[in-house]
Amino acid sequence: LPFDHVYTSPLTRCVRLAAYCGYPDAEREERIMEINFGDWEMKPFEQNEDPRLQEWYADYMNVAATGGESFTMQYRRVGQFLDELRKKPYARVAIFAHGGVLICAQLYAGILKAEEAFNALTPYGGIVRIHLDKE
Repeated sequence: LPFDHVYTSPLTRCVRLAAYCGYPDAEREERIMEINFGDWEMKPFEQNEDPRLQEWYADYMNVAATGGESFTMQYRRVGQFLDELRKKPYARVAIFAHGGVLICAQLYAGILKAEEAFNALTPYGGIVRIHLDKE
């Protein structure tokens, strides 16, 4: 499909998908990376012995992973990217990003409400269309 600009998370999974879809030169954008789980990265939750994990389970929207970020922090950085994107002259943009980022974008656009966000996880390779008004 023709796009005015294409962005991708710099993480391998998104870069590979962008290249596979014909956009090997997509602009790498760190603000659309998946949530930073800090010390918990690459550890299955059932093997995570950090006592803060229970705090995070109780309030993942506001509690940051040890050494990482909360969902609210991720939403803020994705929102900053989308605020900036709304000011660009692009009409059609493709973004290769992660499930949490796509949830943030849908919350930002008013498509989802926070309480239904994690029931709307987009599968790998899935497409979400969002219309953002220009500022």
